[in-house]
Amino acid sequence: MLDDFGNANEVAIFWDYENVPVPSWCKVASEASKAIVNSVSEHGRIVDRRLYFDFSNQEQGNRWSGLDSSGFDLVNTPQRNQKETLDKKMIADVLLF
Repeated sequence: MLDDFGNANEVAIFWDYENVPVPSWCKVASEASKAIVNSVSEHGRIVDRRLYFDFSNQEQGNRWSGLDSSGFDLVNTPQRNQKETLDKKMIADVLLF
């Protein structure tokens, strides 16, 4: 998409992995990242890709581990006995975008 001046819109992907993990239909995590990138790229040029996850949380497994090679920056958001640490970090990054 282009803005009013003919420039490509810049968009970013902020992925809350805690609430939206890699779907079970994906054999490898890169399938999910490709699907997300393909969908988002219709709205402009992707300038940032971030995946937010508490790396110490082993309940969700490590399906996120291959996403760094797919162009996502992995952002460790340990809870530190506080609720919504991930949400607060992601909101701060979105506001800075």
